[in-house]
Amino acid sequence: MSRSYAYTVPEEWDIANCEVVAFVSEYQGEIYQARSVIADGGFTTAVSELTSPTATGTLPFPVPASDRVLIPLSADENQATIRIVDDLGHEVRRERCSSGTLGLDVRAWPVGMYSFRVTSSNGLRNGRFAVLH
Repeated sequence: MSRSYAYTVPEEWDIANCEVVAFVSEYQGEIYQARSVIADGGFTTAVSELTSPTATGTLPFPVPASDRVLIPLSADENQATIRIVDDLGHEVRRERCSSGTLGLDVRAWPVGMYSFRVTSSNGLRNGRFAVLH
């Protein structure tokens, strides 16, 4: 199946500072895949197989988060530190997590995009998630 979408960016927006986020899910259910791409360039095509976040163990869900976001850790990310910043680069949260999944209550967080960095003995992993109430 293929879908195409078009959006006219308002003139007052700086396209160089924009990203497009898309996700595939059941209606109000599990997120199967999420992708974020730079909007600058006018046209982006992505073709890939669907993967479940629980299978990969690394994608935050649900997307977007409204009351709670879960950031799973892979098996090799034990004893990790997770640092979360808002779009302005301000640190929102820093957590130590031994394994499993970090669950965060985001009900009081402002709507927007958040970046996270997982630091473990195996290296670094970066990601993003959206909060929308």
